[in-house]
Amino acid sequence: MIVPIGKSAPQFSLPLITGATVNLHNLLKSDPLLLLFFKVNCPTCQYSVSFVERLYGMGVPVYGVCQTLDNRQIHSFVQTYQTSFPILVEQPGYDVSNAYGIEVVPTVFLLNSVGIVVAGFEAFDKAGFLTLAKLCGKTSPFRSPESIPVYKAG
Repeated sequence: MIVPIGKSAPQFSLPLITGATVNLHNLLKSDPLLLLFFKVNCPTCQYSVSFVERLYGMGVPVYGVCQTLDNRQIHSFVQTYQTSFPILVEQPGYDVSNAYGIEVVPTVFLLNSVGIVVAGFEAFDKAGFLTLAKLCGKTSPFRSPESIPVYKAG
């Protein structure tokens, strides 16, 4: 079960794909913070990442937590899906993903500045994305005339 709304997000320290290591405490400088747990070879993750990128482009702080351990595959994903938000690399054993209760990717969490989960969902959930945008004071990440499914399993 993923970390429920209203609970504290587990602290972590992970390397960025650039090599520097960051921790959640330092990432919580802004309110809100969106965390996207994903794998590069997951079709639903590939579909969802463009909407996360749009939120990032609107000024929502985003960090991806990639469960793929091969940096070459991650860099290829970044180029293919034109992502510009920072990506953290999960480590063998997947301790961070396990602490967050990740069983399905993608999984998205929205945290406030003290690390409380204010929203979250698994897989692709159109209503979940609309809620994220609203909570962040942003417009919809969906563009007209895009045909967006209500849900896509992860």
